[in-house]
Amino acid sequence: MKIVEEVKNVLYQCNLSNNRNQKLVVAVSGGPDSICLLDSLIKISTDIPFKIHVVHINHKIRKKESDIDEKYVENYCKKFNIIFHSESIDIPIIAKNLKQSIETTARTLRYEKLFEYCKSIKSNFLLTAHNANDSVETIMMNFIRGSGLRGLKGIVLEREVDGIKLIRPLINIQRKDIESYLNQNHIKPRIDSSNDDVQYTRNNIRKNTLPILEKLNPGLHENLLQLSKISFEIDNYFQEKIKFHLKNLIISSNTNSLKCKNLVIDRNYFNNLEKIIQSYLVDKLFTMVTNLSANHLNYQLIQNAIQLIKNKSSRKLTLPQNIILEVDYTTASFYENNQDTIHSDLNPSAIRLDGSITKFDNWKLHTEKIENINSTQKIEQIINLAKEKHYEGYFDYDSVGSNLFIRYRNIGDKFEPIGLAGHQSLKKFMSNRHIPISQRNTTPIITNGSKILWVIPYQTSEFARITHDTTTILKISAINE
Repeated sequence: MKIVEEVKNVLYQCNLSNNRNQKLVVAVSGGPDSICLLDSLIKISTDIPFKIHVVHINHKIRKKESDIDEKYVENYCKKFNIIFHSESIDIPIIAKNLKQSIETTARTLRYEKLFEYCKSIKSNFLLTAHNANDSVETIMMNFIRGSGLRGLKGIVLEREVDGIKLIRPLINIQRKDIESYLNQNHIKPRIDSSNDDVQYTRNNIRKNTLPILEKLNPGLHENLLQLSKISFEIDNYFQEKIKFHLKNLIISSNTNSLKCKNLVIDRNYFNNLEKIIQSYLVDKLFTMVTNLSANHLNYQLIQNAIQLIKNKSSRKLTLPQNIILEVDYTTASFYENNQDTIHSDLNPSAIRLDGSITKFDNWKLHTEKIENINSTQKIEQIINLAKEKHYEGYFDYDSVGSNLFIRYRNIGDKFEPIGLAGHQSLKKFMSNRHIPISQRNTTPIITNGSKILWVIPYQTSEFARITHDTTTILKISAINE
């Protein structure tokens, strides 16, 4: 059988046959494509000993029909003694709340659940049943929405997401061959009635756009798949090129316990690169900050981002997926659009003053008590050292008190920077120091409960500063892991 052999070849190509008793997670909707894939895997499992785990996502889009689909897949798995797992997600309600299309919401949440299941059973392989026609439709969708070269790759055979291989064994098989396979094997799959609804972009392209274009060129399908292969090769070349630049470009990246991820890049470095490299980098940074490798920007948004980083024509640019690109004097930040909201989810940590380590989020603090400071020269040396060491803070031990804490900012925080007479709001201080909005919620603060001693690594406070009367010093070293 052609399809069974094709699927088997893909498994060998992706090294799935090397490890015995490998767990394969297979996404099965109950439709023709996924049932064809599942049936092929059942046949192949007699030659390659792997364990099939079927995951079915009930999107609740077609209500009763969706429930029947779920039961169909469950019964199919029982028939062949296959592990079955289902998840129900009310996509219409979630899409409405997120103000997203049903297609986008369903796809995002479906993959989220699939990858979660892979991790829960420690499987490194996720198989989906996308076929050659799906890839052609994807190319057309991306072309229509103004995608760059990357979107013209269509659906690739294999890619890795967070350590899990996502594999499409049917990607070189046409839909008509899948239908023939099912007929020959007397398999009756579920038919999704929403596939005829042309309000969905993919359905509209499948039922209306492609038939018109195929009348102009009967070889359109093959030509688009050839374009896909060419685009894939070119895109891979540039993906390798930007790996080097990413190491030099990214100043900081942060995922904290509040789940707010951001990336800060060097504007000067970025602006000295070729425009094609800049385009690839903007798209790559966007996919990194959304943590979804399928999220990409269209050509116009990429050009707008490049222009903003280059000329700072405005301060911010709103990107899809609730992401903001903000430009500062020397940096540009990609971050989620809730970064300037102050969170209080993470409780302060008491700082150990006995020399042991204090942990707070992704920070480590070490304290040291320096005694018997009895010379002006020694004081001056430490004051000068404090100016150079941004991740070391030096304080008058007798002034700080016995209870110190590390935390993130709170509403109404006041700060008196060293050398500045009078207090100012911490928000104003951060703005004056040009701390990117994306970093303000994750900038650690040392306090004694009532006063801020240190905004790491930017500035220590006038309070508890070292003076010529200081006899004992508290040294705090901060490490960002």
